[in-house]
Amino acid sequence: MSQNQSASIDLIRRIISSGRYSDLYELVVRVSEFNIPIVSLPDMSAEDEEAWRYARMHLDFLSKYGAEQSFVQEGKYLHFSYPAEFEAWLGRGAPGISQEELEHYLIARPL
Repeated sequence: MSQNQSASIDLIRRIISSGRYSDLYELVVRVSEFNIPIVSLPDMSAEDEEAWRYARMHLDFLSKYGAEQSFVQEGKYLHFSYPAEFEAWLGRGAPGISQEELEHYLIARPL
């Protein structure tokens, strides 16, 4: 893992620790004002893309239901968090989000 990836993971952990799940979700799904405009997402391996999808689902869950629960039932639907998969995404260097985007976010919205 590169030094930049390690720094990005530290920034992500700080954002998660502060409970700003929705902000991180927006950065990951590329709808945040802090995302750097790009023509297309960088090429990701199939494994990186799967890890990124699980990270998105985990952050979506945290944004809606918080970190106190691992699943929520709404009617006939069960919604799950994916903490192990989120950690796997971090272990792969958090593909799909850049250190620069995280830094821009934290400059504008310090912890």
